This record gives sequence, structure tokens and C-alpha cells, in this order.
Amino acid sequence: MNCIRWIFLVLSILQISCRGYQKELSENEAYYNVDIDTLGNRGVGSISSYFKSVKPIILETSEKNLLKSIDAIQVTNDCIFILDRGYKKLYCFNKAGRFIRQIGHLGNGPGEFSNISDFTLDENNKLIFILDNYISKIHVYKFTGEHISSINIHNTIDGVLGHIQYSNNQLFTDYQPNKISTKRAAPLLIKIDINSGKLLDEYLSSEIYNLGFQLITFKNNSYFYSKNSHSPYYAPIYSNTVFSIENNISPYFQIKSNRLLKKDDLETFDLSFPGIIADINNLNKIKSILNFLEISDYIICEYSDGYKLNTIVFSKTNKSANLYEGLFDDYVYKVFEGSIPHYMACSDKKGMYAYMNINDVPLFIDYYKSGKIKFEFNQFEIDMIENLSEDSNPLLFYYELRE
Repeated sequence: MNCIRWIFLVLSILQISCRGYQKELSENEAYYNVDIDTLGNRGVGSISSYFKSVKPIILETSEKNLLKSIDAIQVTNDCIFILDRGYKKLYCFNKAGRFIRQIGHLGNGPGEFSNISDFTLDENNKLIFILDNYISKIHVYKFTGEHISSINIHNTIDGVLGHIQYSNNQLFTDYQPNKISTKRAAPLLIKIDINSGKLLDEYLSSEIYNLGFQLITFKNNSYFYSKNSHSPYYAPIYSNTVFSIENNISPYFQIKSNRLLKKDDLETFDLSFPGIIADINNLNKIKSILNFLEISDYIICEYSDGYKLNTIVFSKTNKSANLYEGLFDDYVYKVFEGSIPHYMACSDKKGMYAYMNINDVPLFIDYYKSGKIKFEFNQFEIDMIENLSEDSNPLLFYYELRE
């Protein structure tokens, strides 16, 4: 009997010691890495250098689908899903931009939610998972909009969740403990049972992989990347590493530089105070990976350098990288000066989707009328553009990769 108890005790200790977030991964384990300090800055790059064409998608605008903000986009074979955190709505459009339906509604009844902080898709089973972080629930809908179930996130998860990612019949979320301690590291990533809402595992110590920073923060898109691909990734806000979460948590892509933000740079900062992000952003350091797309042989990674946004285009085959101060859409605009930024959203096997800021719609209308647009629209597109107003939904763009 004592022997059995001893074996059980040893197994319990092993289980605790092997929890994912306690294990420090080697900095040299990333599958791909780029040393930024060895790259020459090529200035502003051209979209046409990597993509052979652009297809504008003019979103239908009505009282039923008016957007206040575009916070995330995910695309399937037939649909474009757009999250608007401002209006707390998730819309479904077809690939031509025609409005199809709204997914779920605000409320307290069955199938209703109090907030949408993020969503993720299970394309094989045509399911949508909406994270309602106000009441710690995950609402499940069919692509048709039918509500299937609501999963209560188990109360053993004592903290705040911000973003969500489906992968291989599992759900991952980022995590912030309710009581932030400067003495104890917390996991950055947790895995939740897709049926019960129970905590299955924890990964990535905030102390090791996020310079001790534990707060949930929001930005355009998410900290999960290539969200509608079959190979999702995750990058903490103050990490130089993108982690694969497809089969296990492992370093996939890493940027290196002598100017990376380090833990010593934050010694005088109160990392439990939400407003500290503005102070960290003032540091003239390479701080955050802000976007990450994988398209066929290419990886496109955007990162913050001081107040600048730089772009790396990396070839997996050649193990070579180019560094740009952003990419200019030379298919749509005649010149770079004054051109409207297009923001990368998501990718598929053949290309990537981008979107225009809602506040730039009036400027686009003015450019079109004054002949500053280079792209030749077809008659259907011309009719739609000429009906645009300052309150219209913004345009999306699909770029097809060169072969």
C-alpha cells in the first residue's frame, strides 16, 4: 500500500512539474529566425513585388450591417466574417461583399451575448466560437447563424480572457490573472475543453516569454495569427517569437536584434497598471510583433520599432528576408505619397486579405473622383463606388500571390 502511495505521489509531482508554462523553451528552437540587424532597410516596398493582382471587395452598406470598426476578419471558402467590437457585432458577407447575416445578438436570453471580444472558426464543421469575456462564456453558432450551445468557462480559471483560437478540436485563449502578482509568473496561454469549458493546460510563462507583462490588451486583429488557416500561431505582445499551436506549443518564427526590448528596460515600470503600455511604447526599442501571415512560401511579419511599423518578407525556401517600411499598394494608387494604408487581415493558400480604415472612406471617394486611383474597376464596381458615401462601409482587398 505504501509503495502504491509513493508511486502516486511521484506521478503527481511529475505532472505538476511538467505543466506547459513552467517549462522554459530554448531561444534557439525557433524553426525560422531573422536577424534584423543584418538586413538593409529597403524603404517602402511595392505590393506588386510579391502579389500578381488585387481584387477590391466593396462591402454592402445598410442599417443592418453598418460598421463602426473592423477589429478582425476571417475568411472561408464562401464567407467573410467581420468583427466589430465597437458595435459588438459579428457580420457575415459573401466573397463579393454582399451582406448575408449577423451572427448572434446582444442580450441576456438563450443564444445571446453581452460582449464579443473575439471569435474563431472551425471550418470543417462550419462552427463559430464567440468569446464573451464579460460573463466568461463561449457561444457556439453554425455558419448559418443558428445558435448551438453556450459553454461556461470553468470557475477554476480565475482571470480575464481576451482572444480565442480554435485548433484541432481544442480552444486556446490568452490569459490575465484577476490578481496580478509581480512575484509569481502567470501563464500567457491556456487550453480549454471545447465541451465542458474546463482548463486543460497552461503554457508560456509571462516572466520568460513576455518580460513579466501579464495584462490582456486589445489591438486590431488578435495575438493569434493566420487565424483561418490550419496552422494557427500566437505571439505575446512583448515577445520576439511567434509560437505554433497546431500540435504542441513550439517556437516557429523569431526576430533577433540588439535593439529588442528587454526585461531590464522595464524595471522601473509598474506592469500591473494598464496605462503603462503608453509609456512602454515611448521606448525607442523593437517591442512587439504586430502581425504575422503565412502565405505559401512567404512569411510576412510586421513589428513595431519605436513608433514605426516595419515589415519583414521572409522566404522559407531560400531562408532570406527583406526589410521594408511597409508595403505600398501600387495596383490601387498611382503614387505612394498620400496613398491610403491597407491593413493586413488574414491569408489563405493563394493570397491575403486587407482592409481600409473606416475613417479613410471619404478620402478614397475623393481620390476616385479626382483621378488619383490607378486601378481600373469594372462597370459593376464603378456603379458601387459611385454610390459610396462618407458613412459607407470600407473596402476590402484580396491580393493573389505571385507563383
